[in-house]
Amino acid sequence: MNPLNFDDPVAHIPVPSLTQGGILVAWLMLIGVALFLVLAALKRIKPKPSSSRRESVLSWLRNYYWVAMLITGVGLGIGATTFYLAEVGYSVAGIVNALRAEAWRDTPNAEDLRNLATATAVLLAALAAATTMIFQLVKVWIAERQTKTSEQSHITDQINKAVEGLGTEKNVKTDDGVETTRPNIEVRVGAIYALERIAQDSPRDHVQIMEILTAYVRENAPAASALKFQQDDFPVATNHPDLRWVDTDGWSPERIRRYLTIYWETKGRAHRKSGGKAEDNTFGQHACHSRRWAAGLRPRADIQSAMQVIARRSAKQIQAERSDPRYSRMGYQIDLRDCNLQGIKLTEPAFEGANFAGSYLDGAHLQEANLNHANLEYSHFRSADLRFSELNFANFESADLEVADLEGVIMKAVDLKNANLGGTDLTGATLDGSDLDWTDITSSDLSHTSLVMCVFKRIRMYQPARFTDANLAGGAFFSCDLSSASLTEKQLQSTYGAFDTKLGRDSEKSSQTGIETSLAFPKHWLSFPLRDYNYFFEQWRLWLDHPDTYIPHENES
Repeated sequence: MNPLNFDDPVAHIPVPSLTQGGILVAWLMLIGVALFLVLAALKRIKPKPSSSRRESVLSWLRNYYWVAMLITGVGLGIGATTFYLAEVGYSVAGIVNALRAEAWRDTPNAEDLRNLATATAVLLAALAAATTMIFQLVKVWIAERQTKTSEQSHITDQINKAVEGLGTEKNVKTDDGVETTRPNIEVRVGAIYALERIAQDSPRDHVQIMEILTAYVRENAPAASALKFQQDDFPVATNHPDLRWVDTDGWSPERIRRYLTIYWETKGRAHRKSGGKAEDNTFGQHACHSRRWAAGLRPRADIQSAMQVIARRSAKQIQAERSDPRYSRMGYQIDLRDCNLQGIKLTEPAFEGANFAGSYLDGAHLQEANLNHANLEYSHFRSADLRFSELNFANFESADLEVADLEGVIMKAVDLKNANLGGTDLTGATLDGSDLDWTDITSSDLSHTSLVMCVFKRIRMYQPARFTDANLAGGAFFSCDLSSASLTEKQLQSTYGAFDTKLGRDSEKSSQTGIETSLAFPKHWLSFPLRDYNYFFEQWRLWLDHPDTYIPHENES
């Protein structure tokens, strides 16, 4: 704005236009609108799952875009208003001076007065618009808070209503006319699916709903209600034809029944894999004894529904569990300890890190399950179907997996201490780096199994286990009885052991020549009595580091 020359008799009052301050306000408003559009777009972008517990900046903006918008708008408004007020001050000072000069004139100029009035109105209107923006942003913040409060209150009401539905019962009359109460399964199933919908729509409440559902399963399907497999529900005699090649002297009836159960199941499985039909099974009514028992197991409908909801959580929901700050470093983990989940049928369930300690999953169908890092100690998986599942770093200590189907599973670095793998099908499985300490592998099928770097420590094998084409490279045998195992010289040469391990026949040479050929101890194995396992472990590591130059040395301590 050019200064007025009051000595010029023909000078006119200029109209103060939207100067740099007004232009700045316009630009800031455009920037604010652009920022709002960007944040709105970010709100619609679905974040990719991340293992980090901290929310990213983009994730924070998606959830709290209105806060960023409010802070930015207030900051821009204050800056623009401050700058524009300075412009207004200069302009008003000029206008006042112009009015004073006009008043000194003998004949006021009407055009200048009109320009003066117009300029004053424009300046005051711009100032009002700039200051009003702050109050509008405050209103937006208040409206957002009210909306969120209303939504949370509505969600809380929905959760409370669904939880009430989980406890509904109905009156029924028994056959003898006595009226009693039973769970209203239909209403409970509806409540379970209502909770699933809330968990999907409200990530904030997802973990709480998972806690509700897992608690419901634990309370309504306790481990005490599980059916126990009875091996004594069929007659047995020591002269049974399937025992004619077995020395049963000193065997208890329970041991005989267990042997027959595993024997029939493994033979029946081999028959089915070769294309034979169940009704053609030459092992008759006993061939699938354990499998038939497991096939009759059925969970209650509401328990099945609750497990389905828990098992099919999305990647976004699982990420919300991992990043929940209320829990440990690993985040929230599914807790299904001491539950009766016999006969559960789930497709590709997501149970990574879940706790199933002491639970019964006999006859469960869990194909392609994700059970990495799961706690499965003292659990029961008799005749369960876990084919092609992932079980890496899982804890199977003292678990019962007798005659379970683990074909093609990936279970690296698994703890199988004192576990029961009798008659288990592990064909094509991967157990690299696993610990088999006092593990029962009676009649287990380990054909084409990867057992790289596995530790076999005092394993139990009452009847032969199959190691056909198994990869035992880098494995270690400590105090094991392998006299009935189907091993070859090539497999044994790729392992480490000591002379306290009993070896049997060379299955490859014996089958080729028809003459029983015993396995010889590899030269790199320890050839003296062991004093402790720690020394054995140290020597095993030395052999792994230098297999070509390693020479076993007796522990002199």
